[in-house]
Amino acid sequence: MDGQVRPPLLTDNDHWRRVVFETARVSSSQGGALMVFQRMDDSLDFYLAAINTHDRTITLSDTDPSHKNWSAHFTYERPTQNQLNLNGEMDSHKLQMQLNLFDMKKFPLIGNGFHWIQ
Repeated sequence: MDGQVRPPLLTDNDHWRRVVFETARVSSSQGGALMVFQRMDDSLDFYLAAINTHDRTITLSDTDPSHKNWSAHFTYERPTQNQLNLNGEMDSHKLQMQLNLFDMKKFPLIGNGFHWIQ
């Protein structure tokens, strides 16, 4: 953030633990994707994400209708299949993020399946 590396401290609520992209719940008229930031305290921030693959940009808008003028802008690159780098601005801060793909099979419900217990 703003050119400074921030250690992943559990007490730093401005630091994100995970970023999740979800396209199944959002119609294309709303921006095409949902981008969810999971904070260090496990709280979630939801944003609509307009992803432009031609220009390699992501524009976020707040899901709260009262914040319709809020937005964040990022450019992205994929140096490897499992890595996504984001550079941009959000809430008047310059951000640079390096995201690594998490193997979904490692999620307990997906990897082991869900079993009802009686």
